[in-house]
Amino acid sequence: MTRLLVKAYAKVNIGLSVLARRPDGYHGIDSYFHLVDLHDELRLSLEAATATSVLVHRDVDYLEEGVVDLVERAARLYSQESGWTFSLSVDVSKRIPSQAGLGGGSSDAAGMLQALEEASPVKLGQERLMELSLRLGSDVPFFSSGLAAAHVWGRGECFEAISPVGFPVLIVRRPEEKVQTKEAYRLLDGRSSIPGPLPAWTLDAGQWGRLYHNDFDFLQGMRRDEAFKALASQGVADMTTGSGSCQLIVFQDVKVRDRAAASAPSSFEIIPSFLLSSRPENVLSFC
Repeated sequence: MTRLLVKAYAKVNIGLSVLARRPDGYHGIDSYFHLVDLHDELRLSLEAATATSVLVHRDVDYLEEGVVDLVERAARLYSQESGWTFSLSVDVSKRIPSQAGLGGGSSDAAGMLQALEEASPVKLGQERLMELSLRLGSDVPFFSSGLAAAHVWGRGECFEAISPVGFPVLIVRRPEEKVQTKEAYRLLDGRSSIPGPLPAWTLDAGQWGRLYHNDFDFLQGMRRDEAFKALASQGVADMTTGSGSCQLIVFQDVKVRDRAAASAPSSFEIIPSFLLSSRPENVLSFC
């Protein structure tokens, strides 16, 4: 029996420009993805078997009825493409909020692919893993890339490394507010004009709010909330991450961040975190 612990890290968007809808039905994007230290944990127990079976245990109910967990889809896809059959049990500890613009499901799926690649007697290789990642979702390739931060374009399959930073941040949301990504993109189709790509990447976080817009800001009721504005004013930049509903506030000093967190209204869910200045090892063996 092989046992593995996977740490699946969340990402935030530093700007998100949504371009025109492509012939394949997807919208083009231009964004800077950056990992944060907030993460889910997947504990895998697997052994070889004559046919593949996957059992996923979740500590919170984050799926709509009838929807197959992306973790299970990733495991079955890996088995199908590698020809390796196994019996797999997965315990998922969710710390990344769902439908919040943090890529939790995509990161979990990428972590599953990476864990199975490590355990498999037949290796697919990084190029094949990236192909499988894109079949699972537009954000999954970034999480499979091994990068801590990247300039991302296309539908999410094109990216290049950028210099990561290690600033303290607050991830803020109202728990009752969720955003359906497909619906959010559909609402953009009625725009009178299409924006262009984002300006070049800068390490100066104080410039991020001025340089990098997010086209989903119009959906975010929190950004019009005076209490949120007061909270965000204590940082050097604030922005929507993904299509929402989470908001990111960036600080240059952890003590300032912690004072801001303590001043937040009780109706806000506050998650203190850090932008990751390097990509940590995320697949670990355990007994």
